[in-house]
Amino acid sequence: MDSGFAPPDVREDEIPYMCSPASRHGRRELVVTIGASKDQAVPRPARHRSLPDWLVGGTQPVPLLPAFQLQAMTTRIYGFIMGLIDGRRSVADMARLLAEQRLMTREEAEPAVRTFLTKMYEESQRPPASEKVPDLSFVSCLVV
Repeated sequence: MDSGFAPPDVREDEIPYMCSPASRHGRRELVVTIGASKDQAVPRPARHRSLPDWLVGGTQPVPLLPAFQLQAMTTRIYGFIMGLIDGRRSVADMARLLAEQRLMTREEAEPAVRTFLTKMYEESQRPPASEKVPDLSFVSCLVV
């Protein structure tokens, strides 16, 4: 790919540093210089797009992506389940209320509530981040 620059001129020079007859701290240092001249105009490369403009700029509307729709529905259901925790309701009671609200079918509700509460319970049993031992299990797949 042509950058529009001539091959660089690379130089190494040894120069004096703090060399004074009144000081013993003087020394000579090796300095590397690299210089290049622009010899032609080239078109600008395409802008790297790691994040969409609506997210970077913040002024464009946020698109209603299918993944966002699914996450919004899931978050509402999780919030609803968390709101049902009162120390009196069972998993079956919560599942019945989810079905009554038509958030999911009765057959889907109980396993979903149980799975969600299991994850929440397991998360609550983990030590705080400051006490966690780092999980390095992924390292073995990198080393192989």
